[in-house]
Amino acid sequence: MKTLPKSCFIPFETTRNDNCNIIWINHAYCHENNINVDDFIKHLEEEYFYVTDEYTTKSRQNLNDKKIFYADCYGSRYQAANGGSARCGYDGKYQVKGIGRTPLCAENIDIHHSTGKLTLSDACLEAIWGEICNIYFPFGSVRTLAVISTGELLSTDYNIGLESIQECALTIREFFIRPAHLERNVFFRPSRGWESLIEYESTRVLDAQKKVLLSNGEDKSQAVLDGFKLKLAEVISFSRLACIPHGSITSSNICLNGKVIDFGTMTSVPGYKNYVIARGQRGTWDEDVEISRWLRHVTDGIIRNDFSIRHFSSEDFSTSIATKGAEVISRLFCVGDLIKAKNIYDDIASYGKTIRIPFCGEWDDHLLNYLEELGKSYDVHLDHNNLNLRKEHLTQENIKNFLFDALNKRRKNSNIQYEMDFFISQI
Repeated sequence: MKTLPKSCFIPFETTRNDNCNIIWINHAYCHENNINVDDFIKHLEEEYFYVTDEYTTKSRQNLNDKKIFYADCYGSRYQAANGGSARCGYDGKYQVKGIGRTPLCAENIDIHHSTGKLTLSDACLEAIWGEICNIYFPFGSVRTLAVISTGELLSTDYNIGLESIQECALTIREFFIRPAHLERNVFFRPSRGWESLIEYESTRVLDAQKKVLLSNGEDKSQAVLDGFKLKLAEVISFSRLACIPHGSITSSNICLNGKVIDFGTMTSVPGYKNYVIARGQRGTWDEDVEISRWLRHVTDGIIRNDFSIRHFSSEDFSTSIATKGAEVISRLFCVGDLIKAKNIYDDIASYGKTIRIPFCGEWDDHLLNYLEELGKSYDVHLDHNNLNLRKEHLTQENIKNFLFDALNKRRKNSNIQYEMDFFISQI
């Protein structure tokens, strides 16, 4: 594999599923990368209509057509964690999400997070947010290149008593290295038959660290980690100030180049309160506490393997977020004076940080009034026109409602490609 050493990938077999159907192609991506759409569609049909054997019944599989994909191993500091990509397969060109259970699915993960499947609505949700984040976020995003319906159905009650039966899908995306690829998975409990994966975990981590942190044998670990932390600090400050929090920035939900990935918790919020977006995560304005913990876990693992790198400092990281916050204020609100921008960021960061759950009917112009008064106190005009992502229709709930309607129309032969492209074009 070009991106990580062989030891970081676990091969698994898939079978062709002839029930697959391409329902959305990222035409913008194809245009930007000079990819012929017809050739791309043909390539997808030939190479990515595959799922694991247990994904569906034998009658829906072409048992004479097999293909090997690879699950990428990565770490975590959490006690209930998969060994890496539990439902993604990589063939050296693209990564497929929702391909079925891979060997990296842990024994102690609940049934609703271990099917290996991805619902069509979640696949479309990720495609929409991937395009939005690629346009607006500082370093872009890992974009969905195509959505493929598999024709399979999945119950998605997630233990909350609201069962719904949804169609399943595959998403096609590029492969990028994440901090978690350099992190050891201390608590991974492999599924039966894959216990040997634990034996190679320390070797896998060291191999990945050498590949990423060495350049022609020279230790570049400090430069790589410092560069990543600055990118991460900018992503955090931008998402806060633009009112579009990711909701769950873990070591596996952001790439080393700063691109954001996995958008299941992404949403738009009304203002600068400390919104809790995802279950088990902190609020938007103190998510850096949890992020600092996994940064320390990653850094300590690199130090243990004798790389020349300083211990992680949460204080330094907080300073980086504030510094990047001032730069974002300068760009987002057209404030030329960086000292004033820094003071404005500090004011916003300390403003009314009551923990709130979003979607509580408080969408109004309070934030715009607050920014107007804040600008007056510093004798600057805070141009809030750039807060164009802070829109009520970009809440997670409203996008899901749009997709529910669009997918229902699809069953009546409506064009989901048109519906999604039109929605994205309105952002």
